[in-house]
Amino acid sequence: MIIILISQDFQTKSFIDYGCSCIKPIPINDNMYFMSENTNFFEEIIARRIPHIIGMYIAAVWLCVEIADWMSARFGISEQFSTYVFVGMLTFLPSVIMLAWGHGRPGKDTWSKLELSWLPTNILLSVLAINYFGVKPTEVPVTQDIQAVQPLDSQLPFQNSDKIEINNNNHQKLISFFWENNTGSGSYDWLSYGAAWLFAQDVKRTPSISASTPYDSRDLIRELKKKGFEYSLNVPLSLSIQIANKFTNKWMILGSFTLENSRLKLSAKLYNVETGQLVKELFSSHENFLKSLDSISNDIGKYLLESENKDSNVIPDLAIEDHTSKNIEAIKYLISAKNHVAFENDYEAAINDLLKALELDKSFAEANVLATSYYSAKGDFPNAIEQSKKALALDYKIYEESVFAIKANMFGMSGEQNKAQLVLEKWAEVFPTSPLAHATLARKYLFSNDQLEKAEIQFEKLLSLDSKNQDTLLSLGQIYRVKGEKQKSIHVLEKYLSANPDNIKAYIELANAYKQFSMFDKAISMFEQASVLGGVNYEAEIGVAETIAIQGDYKKALNYIDRYLDSQNTDSEKLYLLNAKVFIYIRTGQVEKAFELLSQMEGLAKKILPPLSYLFSMDGSKVELFMLQGKYQQALDYANILREKTKPPFNDMATVFFLRIYMVMNKEDKFGLELGKFEQFLKTFPVPFYNAMLPAWKAKIAFWNREYELSIKLLDEAIVGSKQSILGLQTFDVVDEFIYSKALVLYEMNKDERAQIELNYILNRNPIYIKAYLLKAKIFKRQGDLNAVNSAKQKAMEIMQDADDNFIDLVELESI
Repeated sequence: MIIILISQDFQTKSFIDYGCSCIKPIPINDNMYFMSENTNFFEEIIARRIPHIIGMYIAAVWLCVEIADWMSARFGISEQFSTYVFVGMLTFLPSVIMLAWGHGRPGKDTWSKLELSWLPTNILLSVLAINYFGVKPTEVPVTQDIQAVQPLDSQLPFQNSDKIEINNNNHQKLISFFWENNTGSGSYDWLSYGAAWLFAQDVKRTPSISASTPYDSRDLIRELKKKGFEYSLNVPLSLSIQIANKFTNKWMILGSFTLENSRLKLSAKLYNVETGQLVKELFSSHENFLKSLDSISNDIGKYLLESENKDSNVIPDLAIEDHTSKNIEAIKYLISAKNHVAFENDYEAAINDLLKALELDKSFAEANVLATSYYSAKGDFPNAIEQSKKALALDYKIYEESVFAIKANMFGMSGEQNKAQLVLEKWAEVFPTSPLAHATLARKYLFSNDQLEKAEIQFEKLLSLDSKNQDTLLSLGQIYRVKGEKQKSIHVLEKYLSANPDNIKAYIELANAYKQFSMFDKAISMFEQASVLGGVNYEAEIGVAETIAIQGDYKKALNYIDRYLDSQNTDSEKLYLLNAKVFIYIRTGQVEKAFELLSQMEGLAKKILPPLSYLFSMDGSKVELFMLQGKYQQALDYANILREKTKPPFNDMATVFFLRIYMVMNKEDKFGLELGKFEQFLKTFPVPFYNAMLPAWKAKIAFWNREYELSIKLLDEAIVGSKQSILGLQTFDVVDEFIYSKALVLYEMNKDERAQIELNYILNRNPIYIKAYLLKAKIFKRQGDLNAVNSAKQKAMEIMQDADDNFIDLVELESI
């Protein structure tokens, strides 16, 4: 009897024929192929100890995989390491069986030629198996390209609103709601806002205390509006405590003022948010109400420090009028400016009021700081930088940590990203116990390329400094998501949720993680739990709808959104819900319906979005929609409008729209010209977000020149680079587009199998990515597999069943 161990790559019959004619018999005791005539097969297996050896090898495989898993978690090795070990050891099983048969008997034996030739072959097969089964594209979200239709709450690089108004740290977190006007005179209405803002500006200069007002959170103002408090005034105690707790404040101030003998009398009640207990009530009356506020803020600051056994002698070093303004009219104009933005979203009127305030008091540094923020929100960096310089010239009036933030922001707007980062690093060095310093530096690392490890370190420091900061673990979870570390991401978020079962944000973050890793049913469950916990949470409802749409039932998703679109929605909720419908219409080819919704959204967007965000969201969306209809001239017209409406550097950033249009049109010359301009712009104004995308644009030129290997290399570089920022966790569009482009190049190179691997990766997490099905159909058609062609086309058609006739993907489908 002949026992032959062969690879499936060999033809059994020919190998047996070859073996019978060429292998010379050798003594039985030394021969691995023949066994004694007096011994049956099973006895021979036992005699050669094959079961024992295989059992020990299986145990070794298990032990090695466990060790590999431990090494991945302990030393930060790729999570795929254990997969490599398992596949590699499993593919060596034929060699183990061969060696057991030939050398399992006790005693001396010899090595055969087959053994010596088979082992190198098995090593080669093992390497191929590891590459085939172990190495898959890493599933990591990337930044969302600006030319895509963006989530409307996304921020453009460096564009923020009121972000420059910073707090000291989060050791003692205090919120002062707007104060109640009990004077009976409307002429004091401004002071309801002014007293709260001035008080917070003073208290947050005290070390270990952060102070804010509803001005500092758009979400908080939206919450109050939804409860019926359009201008955030006269909020009842129960609602104040509820909201203060939701926004993780430990302390809360409810203030009021009245007239007593023609003099303002101020009253402030300090509440412990966790217990709801009134812990201190203060009264103050003075001819100069700023001095009354000074008295109250000093007493509050001392009480909060003493409650934490901290040095109560460390109190604000300047009176309110010294670090703000002695000119009451100037303060009124500043408060008017903040109200224009908070309640009307009117940045132009706000800037005009700030300029009036600065005319009355040229040393009003806080007005300069605020003007910096509002000019930045308009995309007017030159004026924003000028206001930053004026504020820094008055740095003695600005809290020291705020000075670091202003400097970093100014360098960022000037395109000097390295200097901006150095300032933030110096801030964390000078104030090593400041949670805000580490949080700001961590965010800087997050929005840069190749610095996720540094961001992780900063968040870990932040966690050690401020264990009650509920956002820190969520941020770490996001870092793990960006790095594609599925187990770590889900583990840290589940751990956080178990400790904070009433935190809606934790449910939504975990749902987004499940969604990212294609665990769609779990994602929907988490989104639904968030919505139930929060009454009706529009963010959670949008998450459910988009996940349902991604799974393929877009009609159900649209109906789901419509259930929550009613007259009770706030403007912001309605805007985001409509935007979610646009997302679904775009992905199913219903472009005309998307246009109709966009026209409805414009009025709402003007009320909600900062000017620059409005331009890129609304006009930028129109560029994208025209492209989806193949109307490239109209798309170019809107791209030109966008470029004309924006100031440097955003007029140059609008180049990305032209790059996208010319790429689809295959206008090689115009594309190359725009790319040259943009590359030059990035040299003077480096934006990590776009630097990571340059290789993908260059890959297109290489593709046109039929330099396919170079194109693949550049696309791989773009994919890796774009996975280093957290900007686009809400969407996978950019990386999917890069991977699709790579599959397209592979298709042109006739490497169909590799192209299919890339397309399957896209469809695993984004099953409604139509272009992937279209390219699959082309591959199958070239291979002559008509059934597979029809199957791919049918899946694409199911997604586009209601698509417009001129939808470019539908047109392409009909041509296959």
